[in-house]
Amino acid sequence: MLKIKYWLIPLLMLPIILTNCAKRGTITGGAKDTLAPVMTSSSPSNFSKNFKGNSIRLNFNEYIKLKDANKQIIVSPPLKNNLVITPNGAASKFINITFKDTLQDNTTYTINFGQSIEDNNEGNPYTAFKYVFSTGDYIDSLKFKGTVNDALSRTVDKNISVMLYPVENFSDSTIYKKTPLYVTNTLEYGANFEIDNIKKGTYYAIALKDENKNNLYDPKIDKIAFYPKKITIPTDTLISLDLFKEEAKFEVRKPVQQSQNKLAFGLNIVNYDGFEVEGKLNNNPLKTRITKIGDKDSIAVWLPILDFKDDTLHVTVKNRDNDFVQKLKLKNFKTTDTLQVSLNKNSTLDFRDDFFIKVNTPIEKLDESKFILTKKDSTNHPFKLSIANLENKLKVDFEKLEDERFNLTLLPGAITDFYGKVNDTLTGTISTKKHTEYGNLNLVVNNAKYSNYIVQLLDDKENIKYEMFSTGKNEYYFVDIIPNKYLVRIVYDLDGNKKWTPGDYLKKRLPEEVIYFPQLIDVRANWDVNQPIDL
Repeated sequence: MLKIKYWLIPLLMLPIILTNCAKRGTITGGAKDTLAPVMTSSSPSNFSKNFKGNSIRLNFNEYIKLKDANKQIIVSPPLKNNLVITPNGAASKFINITFKDTLQDNTTYTINFGQSIEDNNEGNPYTAFKYVFSTGDYIDSLKFKGTVNDALSRTVDKNISVMLYPVENFSDSTIYKKTPLYVTNTLEYGANFEIDNIKKGTYYAIALKDENKNNLYDPKIDKIAFYPKKITIPTDTLISLDLFKEEAKFEVRKPVQQSQNKLAFGLNIVNYDGFEVEGKLNNNPLKTRITKIGDKDSIAVWLPILDFKDDTLHVTVKNRDNDFVQKLKLKNFKTTDTLQVSLNKNSTLDFRDDFFIKVNTPIEKLDESKFILTKKDSTNHPFKLSIANLENKLKVDFEKLEDERFNLTLLPGAITDFYGKVNDTLTGTISTKKHTEYGNLNLVVNNAKYSNYIVQLLDDKENIKYEMFSTGKNEYYFVDIIPNKYLVRIVYDLDGNKKWTPGDYLKKRLPEEVIYFPQLIDVRANWDVNQPIDL
């Protein structure tokens, strides 16, 4: 056996050691920081009594930053002026808070930071941290809890303000003019809320999607929920508030002349029943027509084609009991809207859908003899025509046969518009599919509280795809619907207007109740699905 001198061993190991030293490695910074910052001290201390100053200092165990402070930080009772918070935007181990208001005597204040405080490195939030103090010699300790839901949708908005107003000196106008005594925010936690450190008493509860962040109700932009009864604190009852957007009050905005023969103006309107527009040119009655502008809250007023010379048009808009008069100096425009008829060259029509022809100027009359509808074997197919005047479109109603191709021809003069103009020859093809490419859904609704309700099928974005109205029976058969996974929504239609009606705060009318079936219903091609729904 070959013997190796002991002093040779280190020499033989040297290349191996040098090779290993040359290997690349990664320097790790240790485990990721997942801990939230913690307040280590404050001046005055949290839950202090007999607070007399105008500032607070909060100290933390690491560098922190504020995120969305104006949205997240809620002071209850609300202050007239915003808090002055420093440093704002820079990392720091402290926060200074200064009050610009004179604080009320013998009042418990809560500053709820939500998730606005984060550590500077990883953004770990100091969740639901509250600083509480009293200007008197005791801290109010009662609580009020509940949930906020959307009255129509399954999805609840974030950052909902929940407010309590003392019954004393409360009137219907209070929420428009005065801030509440107590307020909290649902923040990022969904629909649950909790107001702490409340004084014993009787209150009204209101919830707002407060777009202006001013703790006041603005019906034009805010959603609202209200509890119809007084709430006595302390209470063990968990209340539920249903948030809705009130229907806009009828309003007409100033018209704008868009061409030689067309005006447009915006309006807020819910129901077009009894809606009229009258025009007077230099106080002389003028023949006009009105149409809606797409899906916008706007209408077009169509005028005769005239030569305008410093002419003043008075437009009177009537809606039931309301009259609005707008006036406008008309100008001569180079452009004039002329007849255009939209007929798709090729379209596929589902069995449950209607076929419409869109026209850009008001339809005055039709010549049904100049409409021709034939099947693919060239034989004529019967149809009926009707005009939707406000939408300014023409409905062609006919029996939809399976796996068929219909050819529609409009000869010259089939449509005459408000200005006496007629269409040129137009042709289009309308195709249908096989029944086996669709599915059928039979819903059996049991134990409905009211006999009047709407059964709706929604897509995943809660758009209404199909709906049926209660008929005294409890079975609703949706035939030939597009394969999809559907949400089922039941709307108790108490006013019988065949749509969901939101609440009205001043009338103390709650929104119509809505119930969702908890599961998606999968309707596949050539399937028949039977689904009972117990309300």
